[in-house]
Amino acid sequence: MWLVSVRDLLWRKRRFLIAVISASLVFSLTLVLDGLMHHIGNEVSRLVDRYDADVWIVAPGESGPFTASTLLPASTAAEVSALPGVTHAEAMIAARDTIDGKWVNVLGIDQGGNVERTSLTSGRMPTAPGEAVVEDILGYRTGDRISVGGQPFDVVGVGHGLAYSFGAPTVLLPVGEVQRALLGGQPLIGAVAVTGTPGRLPDGLRSMSSADVEKDMHLGMDQSLQIVSILDVLLWIIAAAIIASMVYLSTLERVRDFAVMKAIGVSNRSLRLGLAASSLLLAVLAAIGGTVLAFVLGPRFPMEIETPASSYATLVVVAVVVGLLAGFIGLRKAVRVDPAVAFGGA
Repeated sequence: MWLVSVRDLLWRKRRFLIAVISASLVFSLTLVLDGLMHHIGNEVSRLVDRYDADVWIVAPGESGPFTASTLLPASTAAEVSALPGVTHAEAMIAARDTIDGKWVNVLGIDQGGNVERTSLTSGRMPTAPGEAVVEDILGYRTGDRISVGGQPFDVVGVGHGLAYSFGAPTVLLPVGEVQRALLGGQPLIGAVAVTGTPGRLPDGLRSMSSADVEKDMHLGMDQSLQIVSILDVLLWIIAAAIIASMVYLSTLERVRDFAVMKAIGVSNRSLRLGLAASSLLLAVLAAIGGTVLAFVLGPRFPMEIETPASSYATLVVVAVVVGLLAGFIGLRKAVRVDPAVAFGGA
């Protein structure tokens, strides 16, 4: 019976192919959206982990070091470094600018600090005034020149995995260069990343954990991520509807076939197995096609896509469940067919 159902799908191969392609496109988009959401979350964790900080020191009332609007005196880093329990204190400042009409993150770092451990795809870290490291997605190479805050900088290194804030590329500069280019030379910093457990902080400072910093950076993304999540769910539903409609329409067209089968003694169990086989074949082929398309479409998105293995496993499970449900929808029609229909009865 299952072979009969599969042969019937091949008989309707044009409609079957259209259904597979349509469901594959939808499945591929669900995988890409999953990868997009995971990348947005991972880029924040990667950035915070680069500092290897136990505590972050910011101005009172500020939500976090990467979103700070109230800056601290540059001398704060030395004050914090002298506190008992502190093994390393690294000044940082986060700003924004445009390069070639694109928003970029400008991250001021301490020379010799933990962030300098970041992996570079080429070149080196800045060691002199007027030098910068850029994100590889900006398309620059070592030896090129960029402008930050109207000031020229030579690209001495190209990095990967520095982007944050919805994939915005990052430019790394020494803290002093950010002060010169974007703060009019004022000796200010955004925060201090601390390794160790400082004692009582001086007045005018407060501490944050790395978990608090990540939570702060996610605040501006929550609404957008919720929208993407809702779209993801809708796409799952659309894929299920495509498969279910294909199976149901095929069932309607095979009413007389089912009547003949029942008239010659084919059991409802056999009908169930046949419909389940055709539905699962359609769903599994759509899942395979969706996986292949996701690999093709992913690199063409403007943001990096990081689809975890769990998303592919979920796709397989969803495809099987959708296939079985679609088969059940068609089954209700098939098992109710009167064998008399085979002989032209009502």
